[in-house]
Amino acid sequence: MTAVTRPRDPARPRPATAADPPMLAPQPMDQVYSEIGSLVRAIGSDGFYEVLSRFFARAFACDQWLVMRYSAYDRPAFLVNRFMSESAVALYLSGLYRIDPLADLARRHRRPQVASLRSSDELLADEAHYLSELFKMAFIVDELAILLPAPGGVTIAVCCEKLTSSFTGEERLHAEAMLPAIVAIHERHLDEVIFRAMRGGAEPGRADGAYLILDAAGAQVYASPAWETHPAATPGLLAAVQRARAAGEGHLPLDHGHILHWEDCGPGFSIAPGGLLIRLEQQAEGPVALPSQSLIDLFCRSHGLTQRESDIVGLILHGYPNAKIAERLDISPGTVKNHRWRLYYKLDITSERELFLAFLTDILSRP
Repeated sequence: MTAVTRPRDPARPRPATAADPPMLAPQPMDQVYSEIGSLVRAIGSDGFYEVLSRFFARAFACDQWLVMRYSAYDRPAFLVNRFMSESAVALYLSGLYRIDPLADLARRHRRPQVASLRSSDELLADEAHYLSELFKMAFIVDELAILLPAPGGVTIAVCCEKLTSSFTGEERLHAEAMLPAIVAIHERHLDEVIFRAMRGGAEPGRADGAYLILDAAGAQVYASPAWETHPAATPGLLAAVQRARAAGEGHLPLDHGHILHWEDCGPGFSIAPGGLLIRLEQQAEGPVALPSQSLIDLFCRSHGLTQRESDIVGLILHGYPNAKIAERLDISPGTVKNHRWRLYYKLDITSERELFLAFLTDILSRP
């Protein structure tokens, strides 16, 4: 299948020009690693993820970067954003996160890893990955990320992107080589922020939410301020957790769209080795799960497209250019162009990029 030219989200930053401030210049490796001292000194501080992401971006001479917190059930949160405009963030949080391939990877494989999200040359035939591939075609130029699991079903993703070049195989190997050191530093940071909170210091992360830590004997070790004040954290909640755990459950739905879930603490969790971390979250809309053809059919029917127009929309959304669409439908390229013009008019759009965005917006507005 021939790839389409990837459209750019108009809310995302444009490529740099001479009038823009300079991006982070590539540094010799000895200078990059000398910055590890700054990263270590940031452990336990509110600015840790800013320092970590800047270190990661400088190591690969990236144009822009961000840090995401992916939760088990809640919407993702932006911890650092040197990447997306306010309108792009709003669009993402309104529903695009439901097809974010990095969010999907963080949810399915909770382990430290390096992810390279450069779009493939063609969409995968696998229905489970169709929307993730469409998301990458529409929004990602070349993105490299380090995924760092944290207690309570959380994964921190440090991401950086290049606008004018691609990550090389050597750079991806370099990221893999960095991973064990970054994992160790991050684990030390997580321990320190909770120790600080237990000592009466600042609330860890401010956005870390409502959670409770029990030791191996079931005694409370720490409750976050958000847990202490959360209306759903009632006195009988722990008994409900015990009953659900005894029944083999890993989560407990609550009223008003809240959900409780828990995770055993391993022996390396210094706060409560062998204990339990219970997290209380708002349950957001989950990933879109319908097959691609069903989604395309829904979209086309809702906009009153003819069967021929629907066929063309489906092929466009699967990455086919006009010449291949004409071949598949046994019509001329000129006829394809005429059909595209009419369906663009019906959808009140003017470009293929807008078709991608209209399709994604439509399916994400559905439960």
